Amino acid sequence: MTSVKEQGVHGEAEGPEQLAFQVSAPTQICNQWTMIVEITRCVNIRTYINLCFSVRGLHRALSGSAQTVIQMTRPKPGDRILVVRPHWIRLILSGEKTLEIRARNLSPGKYWLGNRGIIYGCLKLGPGNLIDSVKTWIGLRQRHRVESGQLPYKKTYGLPIQHARRVRRVAYTHPRGAIGLVRFA
Repeated sequence: MTSVKEQGVHGEAEGPEQLAFQVSAPTQICNQWTMIVEITRCVNIRTYINLCFSVRGLHRALSGSAQTVIQMTRPKPGDRILVVRPHWIRLILSGEKTLEIRARNLSPGKYWLGNRGIIYGCLKLGPGNLIDSVKTWIGLRQRHRVESGQLPYKKTYGLPIQHARRVRRVAYTHPRGAIGLVRFA
Protein backbone atom coordinates (compact mmCIF):
# COMPACT_ATOMS: atom_id res chain seq x y z
CA MET A 1 0.00 0.00 0.00
CA THR A 2 1.21 3.49 -0.82
CA SER A 3 1.55 5.95 1.99
CA VAL A 4 2.04 9.70 1.93
CA LYS A 5 4.84 10.63 4.32
CA GLU A 6 5.79 14.18 3.41
CA GLN A 7 4.60 17.28 1.64
CA GLY A 8 4.81 17.47 -2.14
CA VAL A 9 5.46 13.75 -2.52
CA HIS A 10 4.89 11.92 -5.81
CA GLY A 11 4.58 8.19 -5.85
CA GLU A 12 3.33 5.05 -7.46
CA ALA A 13 2.16 1.83 -5.86
CA GLU A 14 3.92 -1.32 -6.83
CA GLY A 15 2.28 -4.58 -7.85
CA PRO A 16 -0.84 -5.33 -9.88
CA GLU A 17 -2.87 -2.46 -8.40
CA GLN A 18 -1.06 0.61 -9.64
CA LEU A 19 -1.90 4.12 -8.56
CA ALA A 20 -0.07 7.34 -9.31
CA PHE A 21 -0.67 10.28 -7.00
CA GLN A 22 0.53 13.76 -6.19
CA VAL A 23 0.06 15.63 -2.90
CA SER A 24 0.19 19.41 -2.73
CA ALA A 25 1.83 21.22 0.17
CA PRO A 26 -0.66 21.95 2.99
CA THR A 27 -2.37 25.31 2.68
CA GLN A 28 -4.57 27.06 5.18
CA ILE A 29 -8.12 27.75 3.97
CA CYS A 30 -10.71 29.14 6.43
CA ASN A 31 -8.54 28.19 9.43
CA GLN A 32 -8.31 24.58 8.24
CA TRP A 33 -5.24 22.86 6.88
CA THR A 34 -6.07 21.37 3.50
CA MET A 35 -4.08 19.17 1.14
CA ILE A 36 -5.18 18.14 -2.32
CA VAL A 37 -4.45 14.56 -3.34
CA GLU A 38 -4.66 14.32 -7.11
CA ILE A 39 -5.21 10.82 -8.46
CA THR A 40 -3.57 10.63 -11.89
CA ARG A 41 -4.06 6.94 -12.60
CA CYS A 42 -6.16 4.41 -10.76
CA VAL A 43 -6.63 0.86 -11.99
CA ASN A 44 -8.67 -0.30 -9.01
CA ILE A 45 -11.15 1.64 -6.85
CA ARG A 46 -10.11 -0.41 -3.82
CA THR A 47 -6.57 0.94 -4.16
CA TYR A 48 -7.97 4.47 -4.40
CA ILE A 49 -10.00 4.00 -1.21
CA ASN A 50 -7.04 2.42 0.65
CA LEU A 51 -4.83 5.36 -0.29
CA CYS A 52 -7.47 7.87 0.77
CA PHE A 53 -7.91 6.26 4.18
CA SER A 54 -4.19 5.78 4.70
CA VAL A 55 -3.55 9.53 4.51
CA ARG A 56 -3.63 10.94 8.05
CA GLY A 57 -6.43 13.35 8.84
CA LEU A 58 -8.81 12.32 6.04
CA HIS A 59 -12.38 13.40 6.70
CA ARG A 60 -13.93 13.20 3.28
CA ALA A 61 -13.25 11.32 0.05
CA LEU A 62 -15.01 12.53 -3.05
CA SER A 63 -15.73 9.30 -4.90
CA GLY A 64 -15.52 9.24 -8.69
CA SER A 65 -13.42 12.40 -8.68
CA ALA A 66 -9.88 13.10 -9.78
CA GLN A 67 -9.20 14.99 -6.55
CA THR A 68 -9.74 14.25 -2.88
CA VAL A 69 -9.85 17.03 -0.31
CA ILE A 70 -8.19 16.11 2.96
CA GLN A 71 -8.90 18.36 5.90
CA MET A 72 -6.54 18.10 8.84
CA THR A 73 -8.52 20.07 11.36
CA ARG A 74 -7.12 20.75 14.78
CA PRO A 75 -7.91 23.54 17.26
CA LYS A 76 -5.35 26.25 17.78
CA PRO A 77 -4.46 27.72 21.18
CA GLY A 78 -7.15 30.17 22.21
CA ASP A 79 -9.93 28.57 20.13
CA ARG A 80 -13.31 28.37 21.88
CA ILE A 81 -14.63 25.00 23.05
CA LEU A 82 -18.32 24.70 23.81
CA VAL A 83 -18.69 22.17 26.62
CA VAL A 84 -21.77 20.07 25.90
CA ARG A 85 -23.12 16.79 27.32
CA PRO A 86 -22.60 13.68 25.12
CA HIS A 87 -26.34 13.34 24.40
CA TRP A 88 -26.44 16.86 22.91
CA ILE A 89 -23.19 16.33 20.99
CA ARG A 90 -24.76 13.31 19.24
CA LEU A 91 -27.89 15.30 18.34
CA ILE A 92 -25.89 18.29 17.09
CA LEU A 93 -23.55 16.21 14.92
CA SER A 94 -26.43 14.20 13.49
CA GLY A 95 -28.22 17.42 12.51
CA GLU A 96 -31.26 16.79 14.74
CA LYS A 97 -30.49 19.69 17.10
CA THR A 98 -30.25 23.01 15.23
CA LEU A 99 -30.55 25.48 18.11
CA GLU A 100 -28.13 25.62 21.06
CA ILE A 101 -29.60 26.95 24.31
CA ARG A 102 -27.45 29.03 26.67
CA ALA A 103 -27.94 31.36 29.65
CA ARG A 104 -25.89 34.03 27.92
CA ASN A 105 -25.56 35.22 24.37
CA LEU A 106 -22.38 33.91 22.73
CA SER A 107 -20.73 35.69 19.84
CA PRO A 108 -21.34 34.11 16.44
CA GLY A 109 -18.54 32.08 14.89
CA LYS A 110 -16.64 28.82 15.05
CA TYR A 111 -16.68 26.69 18.20
CA TRP A 112 -15.35 23.23 18.96
CA LEU A 113 -17.66 20.71 20.66
CA GLY A 114 -16.10 19.09 23.69
CA ASN A 115 -16.85 17.06 26.78
CA ARG A 116 -14.60 15.69 29.54
CA GLY A 117 -11.35 16.68 27.86
CA ILE A 118 -12.17 15.39 24.35
CA ILE A 119 -13.18 17.42 21.28
CA TYR A 120 -15.71 15.58 19.10
CA GLY A 121 -16.78 18.15 16.53
CA CYS A 122 -16.78 21.65 15.21
CA LEU A 123 -19.72 23.97 14.63
CA LYS A 124 -20.58 27.45 13.50
CA LEU A 125 -23.06 29.40 15.61
CA GLY A 126 -25.16 32.26 14.26
CA PRO A 127 -26.23 35.35 16.19
CA GLY A 128 -28.24 34.51 19.30
CA ASN A 129 -31.82 35.51 20.03
CA LEU A 130 -33.44 36.05 23.40
CA ILE A 131 -36.24 33.57 24.06
CA ASP A 132 -38.51 35.52 26.37
CA SER A 133 -41.74 33.53 26.51
CA VAL A 134 -42.79 29.96 27.20
CA LYS A 135 -44.88 30.02 24.02
CA THR A 136 -41.78 30.80 21.92
CA TRP A 137 -39.79 28.17 23.85
CA ILE A 138 -42.34 25.46 23.10
CA GLY A 139 -42.58 26.58 19.47
CA LEU A 140 -38.82 26.06 19.06
CA ARG A 141 -38.81 22.59 20.69
CA GLN A 142 -38.14 20.77 17.39
CA ARG A 143 -34.95 22.81 16.98
CA HIS A 144 -33.55 22.79 20.55
CA ARG A 145 -34.84 19.29 21.50
CA VAL A 146 -35.27 20.11 25.24
CA GLU A 147 -38.43 18.44 26.59
CA SER A 148 -39.05 20.87 29.45
CA GLY A 149 -42.11 23.12 29.23
CA GLN A 150 -40.37 25.90 31.19
CA LEU A 151 -37.53 28.23 30.22
CA PRO A 152 -34.29 26.76 31.63
CA TYR A 153 -32.68 30.12 32.52
CA LYS A 154 -33.81 33.53 33.73
CA LYS A 155 -32.48 34.86 30.41
CA THR A 156 -32.52 32.13 27.75
CA TYR A 157 -30.76 32.55 24.42
CA GLY A 158 -31.19 30.40 21.32
CA LEU A 159 -28.08 30.22 19.14
CA PRO A 160 -28.71 28.80 15.66
CA ILE A 161 -26.32 26.03 14.63
CA GLN A 162 -25.48 26.90 11.05
CA HIS A 163 -23.04 24.08 10.37
CA ALA A 164 -21.77 21.16 12.46
CA ARG A 165 -19.42 18.34 11.62
CA ARG A 166 -17.61 15.54 13.35
CA VAL A 167 -13.81 15.79 13.59
CA ARG A 168 -11.08 13.41 14.58
CA ARG A 169 -11.01 13.33 18.39
CA VAL A 170 -8.53 15.66 20.04
CA ALA A 171 -7.75 15.88 23.74
CA TYR A 172 -7.89 19.22 25.52
CA THR A 173 -7.17 20.36 29.06
CA HIS A 174 -10.41 21.12 30.85
CA PRO A 175 -9.79 23.71 33.58
CA ARG A 176 -11.07 22.63 36.98
CA GLY A 177 -14.56 23.98 37.64
CA ALA A 178 -15.05 25.38 34.13
CA ILE A 179 -18.52 24.99 32.62
CA GLY A 180 -20.06 26.11 29.38
CA LEU A 181 -17.10 27.51 27.50
CA VAL A 182 -13.34 26.95 27.71
CA ARG A 183 -10.32 27.87 25.58
CA PHE A 184 -8.02 25.38 23.88
CA ALA A 185 -4.53 25.51 25.33
